[in-house]
Amino acid sequence: MDNPFSFLERLTLRQAARAIAGVYIPESAQQKAVVGHWETVLTEHIHELTEDVFYRVAQVIDQPAREGWFGERFEATHKAVLTGIDRDNTTIPRARLLAWCESRNLRPPMLFPDPPHAEQPPRPSERNAPYHTPALDALKAAIHRFWLNSDPNRPPKSQEIVDWLMDAHGMTKTMAGSIDRIIRPEALRKGGNTQHSRSTFRQSES
Repeated sequence: MDNPFSFLERLTLRQAARAIAGVYIPESAQQKAVVGHWETVLTEHIHELTEDVFYRVAQVIDQPAREGWFGERFEATHKAVLTGIDRDNTTIPRARLLAWCESRNLRPPMLFPDPPHAEQPPRPSERNAPYHTPALDALKAAIHRFWLNSDPNRPPKSQEIVDWLMDAHGMTKTMAGSIDRIIRPEALRKGGNTQHSRSTFRQSES
């Protein structure tokens, strides 16, 4: 069933009580009791919620009918008396009703159909997952392939690494060249296959 209070900009006091209670038409004794409770609470706080307050008026006897000293007949007189807030004509702006509810940590579904979006903490798999990009993955793969177990007497040539990065990882020639320069030990960046100890690369990593 559609929420009948969803699009009301103003709710009568009785509608507001039903919306808070989560009951459109109270039928059972329990539902009527809950709605009645919220009608009473809203009535007590009505001046916080709206300026459009209407009251029930009753005519009560001011003076009863009577006979005078000489047998004359005097009709009863009446006066108007306020007997309480008119819950069907007093209206509450929706925004003020929502603010009033939130100030009391109330979020009745008929007034707040969407739950607040709490920021979800990252899942353990996401929190512990290493950061990576295609270029970074290619860089790490090239280190493992060409340098970690390389022959210090025959270090890999730049062209060999660049070609492999382009073929195996789809890097552009410019990106492959940049990766080669980044991972190549400092002493070998001038080119050539001169002999260097394996510790040269490992020192450059530290």
